[in-house]
Amino acid sequence: MRVSSLRVALCLVVAAGAGCSDDEPEQQEEEVPCSVVNGGIVDECPEGSFCHQLDVTDDGEFVFACAQSCNTDDDCEGDMECYDAFDEGRLACAEARPVCVADASEDACLCGFNDGSGSPVFLVMGTGAECAIVEREQTACFSQTGTCLNSCVDEFYRYDLGDGTSLIMRALQGSISPGWVSDGQGLAPASCPALASEYDNGE
Repeated sequence: MRVSSLRVALCLVVAAGAGCSDDEPEQQEEEVPCSVVNGGIVDECPEGSFCHQLDVTDDGEFVFACAQSCNTDDDCEGDMECYDAFDEGRLACAEARPVCVADASEDACLCGFNDGSGSPVFLVMGTGAECAIVEREQTACFSQTGTCLNSCVDEFYRYDLGDGTSLIMRALQGSISPGWVSDGQGLAPASCPALASEYDNGE
């Protein structure tokens, strides 16, 4: 047949001096220079990278890869960003994170969303003794990594909306999306003591 003749010709031209088999060549598995041996990670990743567990297979096997360490976005190639991509408390180059617009609606929020039902979100104006609540029952759009690495600690965060008002919420301590800044811990945010009576502080 024509197909068989063509295949024989290709075998003779491409594989001169080598056998031609019907079997597909086996693909060699790419070696990853990090693994777990006797319960400990063997890290042989290149300098400037570290061994990271990507996943666990259905058979319970760990899947590892080398992740590039970094300090700033300038250390990463292309559109990659430098952040705690694996939520492990260390920076690595990874795909760019979505932009979290703090006052976006739930439908428009590309990140985590606090609807205020678990922990309230407030719109306030001013700081210190002059801080006053403008509106209750607000929402917040944000992302976080590195929470509960040592223990789960609550922290207040503030987001300046640029019109003299700010959003204030309480979330877990950790790295948070741009625009949000730490506003202290304890019974009330540092910038707005007036909120002390608004949060459930376990009483």
